Amino acid sequence: MTLDYDLLEALLAQVDFGLLPDGTAIGSAIANGVNRLADSRARSRILVLLTDGENNAGPIDPLTAARLAAERGVRVYTIGVGREGIARVPVQTPFGTRYRRMESHIDEAVLKRIARETGGRYFRADAPDALAAVFATVDRLERSEVAAPVYHRYGELFPWPAAAALGLVLLEILLRAGPLSAAG
Repeated sequence: MTLDYDLLEALLAQVDFGLLPDGTAIGSAIANGVNRLADSRARSRILVLLTDGENNAGPIDPLTAARLAAERGVRVYTIGVGREGIARVPVQTPFGTRYRRMESHIDEAVLKRIARETGGRYFRADAPDALAAVFATVDRLERSEVAAPVYHRYGELFPWPAAAALGLVLLEILLRAGPLSAAG
């Protein structure tokens, strides 16, 4: 976890989705997430699984991974994104990115079971606004205190007294060398 959102945005901007092979490895994604949370001492450990399809790749069965998550105390919130039916899908070709019309199917039954077995919830987001609402709901469900270090920006105050002292020294020099100095 990080509180450095600028760094997170910079790292996400570097992600190249074109290098990924076609397929959805839901079980592998859950197992990888559980593994990364293994050393976390956080009070609430969750995964948010966002998918537009069904498990069709990877060596780990999604329900086996869900049982692993439940055993390790990790809740999985599953989100089915997109619409059922024919969808335009970007495909990398030697000539660049092309769009191909493909059948899209979200395995809601498996996503609901994953959420239920881990103590999470299943959400359906078939529009951009719906996805924002889902994330807001998850945020409300998993609200927790995060101890963030407090940084103070200190400003140097030295120049102000130094300038006043310099002004007094210059005034002293002028008074000693000026017309009033002969009278004293």
